[in-house]
Amino acid sequence: MWFLLTALMLPASAEIPVPSFKEETIVAMWHEIDDQIEAACLTPAAGPSGGTVGCVPEQLRGAIERGDQFNKQVVETARIHALMGHAWRFLGDVEQAESEYRSAIRVNDQRADAWAGLGEVLQSQSKFEEAKVAYAKVNELAPGHDAWVAWFHLAEIAAF
Repeated sequence: MWFLLTALMLPASAEIPVPSFKEETIVAMWHEIDDQIEAACLTPAAGPSGGTVGCVPEQLRGAIERGDQFNKQVVETARIHALMGHAWRFLGDVEQAESEYRSAIRVNDQRADAWAGLGEVLQSQSKFEEAKVAYAKVNELAPGHDAWVAWFHLAEIAAF
């Protein structure tokens, strides 16, 4: 009823703004790609020959392709870049994973998951000083609950 009264009070030339649903679209696509990556790594057919963590490579590549298309055709998002970084890491391609995590951070430098992923791939490449910077950023962005992983990795680096 309120909407009808408001609409009647608007001048004839006024238009009611249409919501963009941009964030909802991004979140929905993130969930779809995340589900695809999870299914690729939980499939019973996944095994030692399927990738470094027992994932089905074709399904991971499909998730990466889907994310790449979304970023190019709809809107570039840090969320999707970070997921693609995870998929590349599961495929064992740390250079591509690093590139995707850096893209996520370029788009939105407040994503702790992208910083954590970047730290892990840098650490795996023995780029310890850069990894420490990434983990410090995780601790800054996600103190408490999620920061334990960064503290753990910082301790690993200190042990070297």
